[in-house]
Amino acid sequence: MSDHIHALLAFNPSKRISDVVGAWKGYVAKKFGVRWQSNYFDHRIRNGQELDEKREYILRNPVVGGLCQSPAEWMWKMES
Repeated sequence: MSDHIHALLAFNPSKRISDVVGAWKGYVAKKFGVRWQSNYFDHRIRNGQELDEKREYILRNPVVGGLCQSPAEWMWKMES
């Protein structure tokens, strides 16, 4: 997406989301010069169904935005 990012992040559940995202955003800002907005939306995924729903939403987002015809065409997709 040209004006926002979606990410699925896995980290120690004892860590606070705001701490993990803050550290990640700081790293990206320093390394790549990204200027972040001051807020973000987060959601802690609690089961496999929620993971599948969020993953599909993220993959479909550039299609819905008219940036490609299918998720497979989106060049910025990263999967592990």
